[in-house]
Amino acid sequence: MMPFVTRFAVLSVLVCAIMACGTDTPLADYIPSSDQESALKIVLLGFQDGANRRDAVKVAGLIHENATLMVDRERKLLSKPDYVKILPQRLADNPPFALGKPKMSLSGNMAEVSIYMSRGDARFLMTFHLTYEDQRWTISGWTY
Repeated sequence: MMPFVTRFAVLSVLVCAIMACGTDTPLADYIPSSDQESALKIVLLGFQDGANRRDAVKVAGLIHENATLMVDRERKLLSKPDYVKILPQRLADNPPFALGKPKMSLSGNMAEVSIYMSRGDARFLMTFHLTYEDQRWTISGWTY
């Protein structure tokens, strides 16, 4: 029979492993529950792809004209025009990231998507705000 400390350590590892299951599910594997969720998933996958390929034009094309975007540790808020000015350098300076399984909330032409972003060893929760206008969803902001 294993000593209590060893049993406790094994049990702790198993509980942590079980709790971690599914938390790092990639956005690409998420199965939307509606056409609207599918459309939101496509926008966020496009954002991830554009940023990871350092394609400033693609990323900017997914952002609403009246967006307010949070940047840096200071959590400064920028308009889309101000963000687009710094976007190529931001893309060049930051390593690739992956978006995880989202939690989506839709209300009329607005959506809020809480999603974990993983970059290297860092993992943090972001909330994307999206607006449906002119037959498409665009990112109107994000916070973290």
